[in-house]
Amino acid sequence: MADLSLGKIQAALASATNEVTVAAANLNFDFTLVKFEAPPEYQPLSTNLTKRRKDNAEHGDIHVTARRLSALFEGVCPGTPNLIKAYGRRVSEISEAAKRIPSNDKSGMFEEYLGIDATSIWAAATSSQSGSAIQIHLLACLLARMWSHAEAVSIWDRIVTSRRHEIAGNFQNGTNVPFAALAAATQQEIRLSSLQTWDTSARSWLKTADFFRNQQQTQFSLIWKNLSLPVNNETDPYRSVMVAWSSAVQIMDKVIGGAPYDVHDGAILLAISSWHIYPDLLVFGGRAIKSPTTEVLMMDDLVAEGGVLSLGLSRPDKSYIGDSGNEKAGVSWSIPLDRLKYYGRSVRRTRTLLRDGHRLTLHDLLLVNLGAILGKWRVSRKDREYYIAFIIKLVSFAKTRKRSSSRGNDAPVDWMDMLLEPALSRMQVLEKADFLLDLGSRRRSFIEKHVPDDSHRRTDWPENFGLCDVNVLQSILTGDAANASFLLHIYHQNFRNIPDAVIVGISEERTRQPGILQFWVTEPLGAFLRDRRPNIEVKHIELSQGYSYTLKGLPDELRLADDVVHHILVGDPRFAAIYYVKDSTQNASIPQDRRSRPWNLSDVLWCLESNYILQSRLKTFLEGDHISHCRSHLCFLGAISELFSGEMMEGSSISSRVLDRPLLKPWKERRALYTWTPDDNLQATYLRNWAIPRLNRNQVVTVLCYLETGCVGIQSMPDSTLNRIFGFAVDDSMLVTSELLRDPYVDTETAAGQALSKFSRLLGNVGKPGLTLFSTPSDLMIADRDPGAWKTATFAKFDGNLINCFQQTSIHLKMLEWTQPFHDDEAVGQLTVEVHLIEAVVSVHDRGVWLGDIDIPSSLSKGMEVPSNCMPSLHGSEGTGAYADDLVVALDTWDEVLDCPQDGFTIIRSQGNWIARLAIIGMLAHHKAVFERVFVCQRSLNPCWHCTIGRLRGQMSGREVVIL
Repeated sequence: MADLSLGKIQAALASATNEVTVAAANLNFDFTLVKFEAPPEYQPLSTNLTKRRKDNAEHGDIHVTARRLSALFEGVCPGTPNLIKAYGRRVSEISEAAKRIPSNDKSGMFEEYLGIDATSIWAAATSSQSGSAIQIHLLACLLARMWSHAEAVSIWDRIVTSRRHEIAGNFQNGTNVPFAALAAATQQEIRLSSLQTWDTSARSWLKTADFFRNQQQTQFSLIWKNLSLPVNNETDPYRSVMVAWSSAVQIMDKVIGGAPYDVHDGAILLAISSWHIYPDLLVFGGRAIKSPTTEVLMMDDLVAEGGVLSLGLSRPDKSYIGDSGNEKAGVSWSIPLDRLKYYGRSVRRTRTLLRDGHRLTLHDLLLVNLGAILGKWRVSRKDREYYIAFIIKLVSFAKTRKRSSSRGNDAPVDWMDMLLEPALSRMQVLEKADFLLDLGSRRRSFIEKHVPDDSHRRTDWPENFGLCDVNVLQSILTGDAANASFLLHIYHQNFRNIPDAVIVGISEERTRQPGILQFWVTEPLGAFLRDRRPNIEVKHIELSQGYSYTLKGLPDELRLADDVVHHILVGDPRFAAIYYVKDSTQNASIPQDRRSRPWNLSDVLWCLESNYILQSRLKTFLEGDHISHCRSHLCFLGAISELFSGEMMEGSSISSRVLDRPLLKPWKERRALYTWTPDDNLQATYLRNWAIPRLNRNQVVTVLCYLETGCVGIQSMPDSTLNRIFGFAVDDSMLVTSELLRDPYVDTETAAGQALSKFSRLLGNVGKPGLTLFSTPSDLMIADRDPGAWKTATFAKFDGNLINCFQQTSIHLKMLEWTQPFHDDEAVGQLTVEVHLIEAVVSVHDRGVWLGDIDIPSSLSKGMEVPSNCMPSLHGSEGTGAYADDLVVALDTWDEVLDCPQDGFTIIRSQGNWIARLAIIGMLAHHKAVFERVFVCQRSLNPCWHCTIGRLRGQMSGREVVIL
């Protein structure tokens, strides 16, 4: 039906007399290659884009996509001039702020890919005069905010197809259709890859804008999290998207112009979150709102006075003003996806802004984790503060180690910090913290052990770490006096109506006489005041034949005096218990199951506050098997914390998709992650030291990729592939191994096996959808040698002067054409692939001429050494400066480095130029690997040549090179 209609459209257009119209209707004429002047509000954006992104936005595939989508959907939304202008000002503000952030890349290696990805915005701004293309970009932001990349592309594919059919039907029925829409409908279908790129750019921009508008986003989220609103209730995907998009742009345009609006659905709230324009809010009551009417001033100068959104006026029902503890809290959108996979039935997906449109910082993740633990313990919201206070006191008491300066001020040093830090922060920032604690309480599976038998999950996080167990608390007390005082406290709390009760305990100084048990006993407890310590009298008792103390502890019955039988009431028979006279009339109503009941949390806190718990016994208990999964989980979380610590990872965030499965699930089959595998030999060492395990580079890559995307597809990669990965790009982040961004001396100086495999984040991307992994080819190339280079190579003797002979050396990242998709089981059959492995090389250039390609991380792992240096004062001024030795050669050009002598001692002078030092090490390691030893000196080294060269000569085994 649609094909026939489209043919009729072409025939009708071909019969037109206007030659321009006929040309536009010709399928071979691409009317999309038209560029307009961007509105003035968007002009600052052009100076903040890289040349590659700007060219693509003005003349490349994404410009074509913007033009075609704008034409195809022309007429769906009315003009919105206020919104178009305000959005232009906002994106220009954010782009200017991003430009002021210094980059971690000081070498210029990644220059082509750095900075904000506002490609789709600039493409839209230069694609139409009416602003319809910018409205298309705003739609892309709505979809990218709520849906995953695969889902968003599926929705784009569906609405493009439906729109073409709608235009064909309207034309056939004689309905007036805009000419641009007719022409766009007759063109070939928009490629899936073009829709992927369109979504990728919008997704990257969202993440950047969220970072620079974090304060406003956080303030706004504290409002919408208490609401429960659908975007709309349309059942058809095309209709649902069009209604949401059209209503959002119209309402926002009016509000920006100063008109108030009463919110009826979640579309406008989704728009605020996606477009980063914040009108003031007026929120009317509900059980989750603390006051009947709350005025929230967002103070956004883009919104005219009077532009206020009212929430809660027209729908006072319970579904509107919700509860952040509710799974359906926030803004939700439900759409059936029939183009998610190539084969299969339509799948209805429901996404919420609270869960799917929200990324987490490391601090957020720790709070969510704490919330999951409290949820696992069934802690109610009103009791939450009490339990958090318990965690703070317990961890503070148990911890003995202080922060190590080598790990930075923000990095935790042991796994219990994963509990202490969020607990302390919650006491400081209540509202934001409670929001995340609620989220964690609903995501309890995040902390669970991944086992097929659900029965194990009842014990993987024992409540209060098992300290309230009747067989635990007394075992970690300091001694007899502590046990007596604790049980006296229990007596006053629960059994004050039993005046003849006594405390009996097994003495720590136990007799070895067979059949004799040495114990202590107190006077009747009714005579003791609450704050008085009971007197302890040591006695002996003969046990019945066959009784073994080592198995049973105190007996159930004791004859303490005058043949009166005392029965155990409560306590741990291995240490001490309260006994009472069972036959006494006043004790007849005492329950008989007291000894099996656990202690209360208040009892544990009382012992902590009274200093009755022995720290060494507490630590031994916390190292037990009963919480081995707790430790494994928190150790892993600690390793994640170390990866995200420091300035080099500023701006990094974590996908909320990681909360949908147990944190340890993706790694259960990977033995390389030994530190949280219970049966590994190294596990015990980490537990004794309470240290957070370190990850090697392959583990860091897999963990970072998982946290960034929530996708586990990379887990299937073999180590041989992971060994060649030196970084990856996703959304607005490029994470690369820090070795590419610093002087090689830093990595050489650190002993092998002790260096933390750190990555650094750069603001930027490579313009490819999903997660893109950078892999070094196995066989790197080098430029052919200049046959006449020997004429200018001098191989001069080293004169002792420290100079930089490689000032024109530079290194650059180049993406190659080979790519390989990866996906997990859930993504099989999808239209899109969310993980790609592409080959990329770091190229060395000198004076703009390519010399070769290198693998820096691999080069630094090949045994560089740091020469020791004596104090210059030992030899006076003659030890430094000028130096003469016929056997020491200086290599001062690339021709000399790549065609160096076959033996002897050589020095390469690149003083103060760490970029050249990286390039030299890479070239030597991969293309001139004939040096037996390579030494890397400090950048500011002023060595004593007598000592340095003399010592090295004594260890020479053939060919050595020193890089200055």
